[in-house]
Amino acid sequence: MGYISVDSKKGEGSLFWFEIPLQVITAAEPLAKTASATLIQPGSKTPG
Repeated sequence: MGYISVDSKKGEGSLFWFEIPLQVITAAEPLAKTASATLIQPGSKTPG
């Protein structure tokens, strides 16, 4: 089971995150690179 959490500070904004357990699988064919994402660790500042 996963969870959703939030860290909010008045006047600074909010940081939402979630964690879900996933199994690592091997793809039958290479997947096309169509999107990108940035991993932000809890407690770190968001870019920008």
